[in-house]
Amino acid sequence: MLTALALVLLLSACRTYDYRPAQLACLDTLTTAAAPGSPAGPRFTGDILVSYRLDDLSTAARTDSDLRQQQALGVARTHGLNVVQHGNDALPDLLRGAGMPSGELLEALRADPRVDWAFPDFTVHTLEAVDCATDQWNIADFGVPAAWGRGPGQHEVVVAVIDSGIDVDHPELKDAMLPGYNFEQMTDDPRPGEPLIDRHGTHVAGIIAARGERITGVAGFPETIRVLPIRIFDDRGDSANFSDLLRALHWAVGGDVSGAPPNPYPARVINLSLGSQLPPFSELNKAVTEAVGTGAVIIAASGNTGETVTDPSSGIFTPANTDAALAIGSVDSDFTRSPFSMFGGPKPLTVLAPGGRGPASCGTVLSTLPEAGYGCQGGTSMAAPFVSASVALLLSHEPDLRPHQIEARLRAATHWDPSYMSAVQYGSGVLCTDRLLSGSNPEPADRC
Repeated sequence: MLTALALVLLLSACRTYDYRPAQLACLDTLTTAAAPGSPAGPRFTGDILVSYRLDDLSTAARTDSDLRQQQALGVARTHGLNVVQHGNDALPDLLRGAGMPSGELLEALRADPRVDWAFPDFTVHTLEAVDCATDQWNIADFGVPAAWGRGPGQHEVVVAVIDSGIDVDHPELKDAMLPGYNFEQMTDDPRPGEPLIDRHGTHVAGIIAARGERITGVAGFPETIRVLPIRIFDDRGDSANFSDLLRALHWAVGGDVSGAPPNPYPARVINLSLGSQLPPFSELNKAVTEAVGTGAVIIAASGNTGETVTDPSSGIFTPANTDAALAIGSVDSDFTRSPFSMFGGPKPLTVLAPGGRGPASCGTVLSTLPEAGYGCQGGTSMAAPFVSASVALLLSHEPDLRPHQIEARLRAATHWDPSYMSAVQYGSGVLCTDRLLSGSNPEPADRC
């Protein structure tokens, strides 16, 4: 009977939505005809900057604010616009109409003898803003922007992240956090004990639900995707007891656990970016099956020792190899299996997702780190939350789907290239988030 187990962290309705700046960076880059990696075109605000011809007036008249305002109001009335911001001798006025300015309206303004120049207002970004095609390669190339285009669903989805601890105060994550629990210390503080060392759980949570000014997780919709942070690892994030994993699984789906408060937010998705290189065994298999029986989907990383073992097909890790869990492997940015990603054994892989090497400046997958940080980590630990986030997006639109239906949707929403893929190493293929949400995949051979 196993009493403890050293677990290793395996590195919709019609609605309007105001996309976050990081989402817009991806959407703009990927929905224009620009070459991959080129800067996104300007995003126009709908307002027009207008400057007036005042050359025939004296200096005093040109600086007279009342005179300028009369000029602005006259031009605005002529062209059916409203003045929303007055400028001065050095700055233009800001005019606004009922919608985006048309080319005809701009031509009419520029032809008006009172107008010196007119130009649509547009957004600018700091040059430290996210580069979606490189640093966000895991989002740029796997169908996420097209999935975002469907907008947020109407239904809230709780994703439990059972991990080493999450920086719940991180500015990119705090809006998504629900009250969690620490089963390693039996406290209500799920943060990492040594945040400068233990970065794993915060990185995983960021792939699922980071949102804000700089970086965006796959499921970056604040009002629908919530994270239930559950810590089971020690202060350094090195190991966890099997008994704590069992308790965390039970609590995550709303079960009572002695010494822990009730969980009023049962999870529909449970992310397990952890595991141990053991064959499946009955105690864990039973716990995973019971959790799935409540309607939760369990997403588990397959393991990272493919580069260090003689035969990487020796078998995926547990709990990914349990009957009811969905086993997730990792691909690099070129859609090939990451060399470290485990496969084989008694349980086949479900799908692969981005978790390996890519064009990011730090080499692998960029996400959040403790103490308001950002950085890269690679592993099947990064592939699993990509899938968890994609499933959460699906459930926000279709909340009545059951775990077996979700598995079927995942397996049908993949890129599959028979020239180099095999079912043993790739499962059903590489997940495309947009195909998961649409339920349509007419050309599996085409990349996401």
